[in-house]
Amino acid sequence: MDDSTLQNRRRFLEGVSVGGGILLAGCSGQFGGDAQENVQGDAGQSGSNGVAAVASVDQQAMRKEQAAIRQKVQSGEMNQTEAQQEMASLQTKYVSDAVDSLTGTLEETDGVTVGKTYDSFGVVTVEGEAGAILGLLESDDVRAFVSISDVEEQVAKRNQQANSTSSGQ
Repeated sequence: MDDSTLQNRRRFLEGVSVGGGILLAGCSGQFGGDAQENVQGDAGQSGSNGVAAVASVDQQAMRKEQAAIRQKVQSGEMNQTEAQQEMASLQTKYVSDAVDSLTGTLEETDGVTVGKTYDSFGVVTVEGEAGAILGLLESDDVRAFVSISDVEEQVAKRNQQANSTSSGQ
């Protein structure tokens, strides 16, 4: 095997394990969003079969802006509540930008169809030819692939938690 094939295989396996672990742990929910998941796309698309692409968020740029917010808190320019709101807004912006970029890449890829978009998870479902989908691993817009059933499970858990929280008040 040549180096690019090995690199793509490693990236895929790393993405599945890391991305799937993040998604299963619910850590990608840190990006905020409404309690009820905002889902866009064709409601008739596949259920639990298939793959979802996790958008690649510009972590370095986001951390730089988060550091600036922390500096404002330390200097007294901003209180904790304002900082938390600003951080949530910042994360939402970066994830939204990443999903938009990923969606654009998917739409430009022959043999691939864009499915549902799970905004707060930074995930877009993908259908199409296996080779075309795997070719997306070369894109900087794709961080990982995870199972659609994993995404749907996390959406259901989040909605259940939101419903139990709102009914418990």
